[in-house]
Amino acid sequence: MVKGFFLNEKNLTNLHTIWDVEIINNRIDLHFQSDINLYYEYLKSLMFNQSLLNNETYNDYKVWIDESVNYVCKQVYLDDNNIRINTSLKFTLGEEYFNRNWPLIDQRLAQAGHRLASLFNQLVKKRSPRKLSPNTQALIIALCIELGIGIIAAMCIYLYKREKNTTHEVLMPE
Repeated sequence: MVKGFFLNEKNLTNLHTIWDVEIINNRIDLHFQSDINLYYEYLKSLMFNQSLLNNETYNDYKVWIDESVNYVCKQVYLDDNNIRINTSLKFTLGEEYFNRNWPLIDQRLAQAGHRLASLFNQLVKKRSPRKLSPNTQALIIALCIELGIGIIAAMCIYLYKREKNTTHEVLMPE
């Protein structure tokens, strides 16, 4: 696993954590006054606005996979200077990396929400008295679990870091 440092942190991290947690937490802290509810409202509005602008088909999973692979190759593994990260060395990523990538994370979160909603709508429209196929049931369960775990993990880490960064002053008698 590729490990390194992000935004002057002293602890080693990995790209997966940077993309799933660190960029989002820093975005909330810097651009949303550390208020996760403001970020949620922003993503929700982005998701609804995106649905009006995009005419993509939301059931083409191969396109989604290709998009993700494309982003990984063209953006995720590039450092602050747009040089490919050497996976055998520790990396150091800073503000340039953060500023270049948070818009992509916002876009991908909004796309994921819209695509999941579209999938649910398609399932409801096609619903019949018979049961859904086992493959469809497994897909729905996997998507819900992954989304739930991601949201819970991001919120827990955000709240933990926020609590950790809060200083508690003790009042001493004079």
